[in-house]
Amino acid sequence: MLIRSQDKNRLFDYQNAYIDRVGTCLYLCPYATNTLNNGILLGSYSTEEKALKVLDGIQKYHDSSMVAYSMDGTIERVTDMPNKTFEMPTDEELDEPTSQTIIDDVNKLYEVTETERELADALNSVKNYKNLLFGN
Repeated sequence: MLIRSQDKNRLFDYQNAYIDRVGTCLYLCPYATNTLNNGILLGSYSTEEKALKVLDGIQKYHDSSMVAYSMDGTIERVTDMPNKTFEMPTDEELDEPTSQTIIDDVNKLYEVTETERELADALNSVKNYKNLLFGN
């Protein structure tokens, strides 16, 4: 998944990094360094609550994809897995009282239905049962 910085000037692939909230700021930090000194500022907000709301939105956006496997262990279908780029909202976008925030809109676009979750769980159970019976 990609994350676009709040100033829209940088695009990051965060697979080898973690996001750290320090007060009202969100930083992208490489796992290799495990220190905030090498972190890159993704966005800054007027309150800690707003920063936490954006961090929650990133998590929901990331978790919105689902992969289902066939009985032979290959991917059978992928649901709700667009070209994933999360754009860091501005502080003002989080204040819009008359419309939903960008994060809420993104969550609605990429929701996985309960039926799809149940299907993925069932397919994974079959895969696990097959592995128990026949090995890998």
